[in-house]
Amino acid sequence: MNPAPDSIAEIVRVAYLLSVSNDPGLRQVGAALTVWLEGGCKGSLEAELGLRQRGGVSPGRKMALDARNAMLCRLARDLPDWASLAPGAAARHMRSSFDQYHASRWPRERDNIDSPAAEPAATWWRLLRSETAVPNVKRLQQILADGNSIGRLNFPAAPSSSCSTNDTKVRNDLQT
Repeated sequence: MNPAPDSIAEIVRVAYLLSVSNDPGLRQVGAALTVWLEGGCKGSLEAELGLRQRGGVSPGRKMALDARNAMLCRLARDLPDWASLAPGAAARHMRSSFDQYHASRWPRERDNIDSPAAEPAATWWRLLRSETAVPNVKRLQQILADGNSIGRLNFPAAPSSSCSTNDTKVRNDLQT
C-alpha cells in the first residue's frame, strides 16, 4: 500500500533531514527512506530499513508478542496459585484457565468495553481483544522459563518481555 501523496512530501522531508544528520545511524535511515521513495514506495519499508528479513517477524508483531509475553509473565508472577509453581506446571494451569475462560466467559464478555476486574480473566480478556494468541503449553513454559520470546530488536524503546521485569520498567520503556 502506498502512502497518500501529501504524506509522501512529509516523508521526503524527513528522509532529507535524516540524511544530513551528524548521526551515522540516522543518515543510514535517511538513505533507506530515500531508496524506498525513489523506488516508488514499492515493497516493504521495514525490509528497506533492515527491520524485517524475508519471512521475518515485523517490528509491530514483535512488540505485540513482547507485550503478550510480559502480561503472561506478570500474571504467573502475581497470582499466588501460580507464582510458586515451576514454569511447566504454571503453564499447564494457565492454559487450562485460559481454555475455560475462552469457552465459558469470553462469549458473554467479548463486547464489553472494560475487562473483567479479577485476574486471570482480565488478562485473558485483554489478550483475546488484542487478537494475540495465547500460546500452547510448551511455548508458554518457554516464555515463563526464560522470559524472552523471539529475540530483541535493537530498539531501546521496545518493551522487555522478561518475567523478572517489573511493571515500572515496562511502562518506562513504552513511554520512551
